[in-house]
Amino acid sequence: MDEHTRVKKADVLAYAMRNQRAGQAHSVMIGDRFTDIKGGQANGVKTLGVTYGFGDRQELVDAGANKVVDHTQQLVDGSTVLAG
Repeated sequence: MDEHTRVKKADVLAYAMRNQRAGQAHSVMIGDRFTDIKGGQANGVKTLGVTYGFGDRQELVDAGANKVVDHTQQLVDGSTVLAG
């Protein structure tokens, strides 16, 4: 990937979705900073904030994440649902 032409999260995600032929309805942006959440929103996908990275819960909530989780286990045990 050319890191000089895709420096914004929205551009990186758009490139990845296009490259993988991933539709909006079947994609989720998972990230630990507001830029990840904003990048997902710019591409029309649901967003999942994770607090075990660099950002904190309030940053992710303020950015408008659809859901915020605190532990990786929540990603696999069914407690995190991004319905409809």
